[in-house]
Amino acid sequence: MKMTEQQNRVRRTVVFATSLSTIFALSGCGAPVLPDMKPTVPKLAAEVILVGRPVGWSEQKVAAAEEGMNSGNGNSVDYEVLQLQPSELTSALEKFGQTSPGGLAVLVPSEPDVARVLSVNAPTDIKMTVVASALPPSLPNSWQAVVPSRLEVSYALGYLSAILAQEDGTRAVGLFGVHSPSVQHSEVEAALAGIYAVNPNLAAAPIHISASVGVASAPRTTVGNTYVPSSVASTPIYSNTAQVVLSFTSVARYRHSFETSGSRIFSMSDSRLAAPVVAVPGTPSPEALNVVFSEYAAGKWQPGMRTVHSQSLLRFLSGSLPASLLAESHAVEDSLRNGTVDPRSAWTNLPPAVRTLWSSRVFGTS
Repeated sequence: MKMTEQQNRVRRTVVFATSLSTIFALSGCGAPVLPDMKPTVPKLAAEVILVGRPVGWSEQKVAAAEEGMNSGNGNSVDYEVLQLQPSELTSALEKFGQTSPGGLAVLVPSEPDVARVLSVNAPTDIKMTVVASALPPSLPNSWQAVVPSRLEVSYALGYLSAILAQEDGTRAVGLFGVHSPSVQHSEVEAALAGIYAVNPNLAAAPIHISASVGVASAPRTTVGNTYVPSSVASTPIYSNTAQVVLSFTSVARYRHSFETSGSRIFSMSDSRLAAPVVAVPGTPSPEALNVVFSEYAAGKWQPGMRTVHSQSLLRFLSGSLPASLLAESHAVEDSLRNGTVDPRSAWTNLPPAVRTLWSSRVFGTS
């Protein structure tokens, strides 16, 4: 396969094996006998296509991630890495479909290129996986989307918003969009668990935009030492003080109101919005290929959503954040990835009175 100036290709083979005994045929004296080595399974073809400049991805980082690609099923994947512009994607997929029918194409687009990548006419005889920061709203039926867990993202954003609120001295986090039909209660619960894990005395309350007062919040009461909303009535919040907001839906429509109030926003959905948004879900790191390739090699690849534990759970859009916050980000990501923290159990471990108040007065359930 030739390299062109437009397409920089690196070919690798990932072998999934449990031990050297599955690779070497041993002689009577225990030494490997090369002539006895015979392939038992044909190699499967795959392409990893980096569209634009996706954060955290490069040919070198994909190659470095190859070390961890072991699955214990004796199969192998022969893959190459391409760095392309969106305009080159259609022809590259057509060529791959001709040379490797039934193969797997893994697309990793930069945030500005996600919509364009999803609109491409891909050959019907290849498998399509897109790695993204969130489940795209218009994912083609036959495609697979590999995304981070929204519960883990919610917990991490809640945790870090609480850290920033403490360091700012406001000691309060506003929650925006908790009543949106597209927001799962479990996501809000995970975020609350993250907030209260930092400090149960931090205030956390739903906020909304009011035409008369700008950013507003529900009054708060206390259960034990934990602040919770006491009603759904709105009053002004934090005049002349920078506030920390965790948003579950886009704030683009209300950007001016949040900027005027000095907000810094941790957002679940505004991946392409600049200030006042400071942190958003991140695109899964190249280690996600371990899951994708092993399932493909085992014949278990399926279209639809596939969540993965990621080493880059969040992406920061502001360079002015405290260094301690970035260090805390790595720590909480590690805890979520290795299972030390489970967002669901973290919520259930909160005091029952706190969970009851949130459920009845915010979620509308008893």
